[in-house]
Amino acid sequence: MNEASGSLKIERVSTDLGGTTLTFNAMSNRTCSVQFKSALNAMAWLNLTNVSERTMNRWETVTDSPVGKGSRFYRLMTPPAE
Repeated sequence: MNEASGSLKIERVSTDLGGTTLTFNAMSNRTCSVQFKSALNAMAWLNLTNVSERTMNRWETVTDSPVGKGSRFYRLMTPPAE
């Protein structure tokens, strides 16, 4: 996360047989959602998970296990999608 602008972004992506792991710096006192699409031209983003707020900035790691589902595109949103 860029402290000056408060931007939320995925800092690291890794993949292995267990799936795709996304790492990002979550902002204090803010919740966020990790969303995905299977194709960029798909109309809607789908919610993978919500990350609850905490009192301090911290690194969060989320793992997606889309076995046999092909490629996925990810984004972070705050406040969380409903």
